[in-house]
Amino acid sequence: MTDVIHLGPLALATDRLLAIGGIWAFLLLMMLIDPRRRQPTSRAGWIAIVIGLVVARLAYVAFNWRAFSTDWSTVFAFWQGGFALWPGAIAAGLSLLFTLRDNRTCGRAIIALVVCVFGFSAMQIMIQQPSRPLPKVAAFHRLDGQSVSIDAYRGKPIVINLWATWCPPCRRELPMLADVAKTSPVPILLIDQGEDAARVSAFLAQQKIPGDAVLLDPQGTLSTALGNGVFPTTLFVDSNGAVTATHIGEISRAALLSRIAKLQKDKT
Repeated sequence: MTDVIHLGPLALATDRLLAIGGIWAFLLLMMLIDPRRRQPTSRAGWIAIVIGLVVARLAYVAFNWRAFSTDWSTVFAFWQGGFALWPGAIAAGLSLLFTLRDNRTCGRAIIALVVCVFGFSAMQIMIQQPSRPLPKVAAFHRLDGQSVSIDAYRGKPIVINLWATWCPPCRRELPMLADVAKTSPVPILLIDQGEDAARVSAFLAQQKIPGDAVLLDPQGTLSTALGNGVFPTTLFVDSNGAVTATHIGEISRAALLSRIAKLQKDKT
């Protein structure tokens, strides 16, 4: 299964689509477990989902508090992802215990929750892409015109972010990426796709974003070689030149730092 699913003009990350599917599957099961009391069981299901999501988010923030302490407003940027599954599932289960008084109905609801959680976990494992070589493409260029080849980074891990100035999620995450790139122990390459130096330079100057980590791929050769065409996309490449993980869509500081730490750990 691919990292992204295209629905007409829309592109959705597969893991997030599975999460949405798991939530709706649970709500559907809640409607079916006791047809005579469909309204209260359905309401209990919605309450459990809301409580579970809130707790899952807060737990993720707590586990990654150093990343979020840089900008606490990002705690509410839930569209970036970042939910701790098991704390959320436990909170949802406790919610069901408190909101469903009938023991039989409550038992069925807990079973439905467990089935959906384990089903989602299993699907997450199934969709994990095996490591694959980073496609070989022509050299990129810095804003000053200097040529840079990906081969120069062979033998050490790198992070590659594909972006464009017209892409709203790219514009939101770029300041954070540029900030992390300044001190990251793993090189972060911010490779603009399909635009020239003048346009990118003007955008960076307007937004007051440093361009030290920015590279240009005017023909979009890398995104074409990868075959997804979704921006932003962040690739995590190990020291052997293999893409070990791909993040589709806007990435959070916490997720970025976590993946960088994993790259360093795998290197050792």
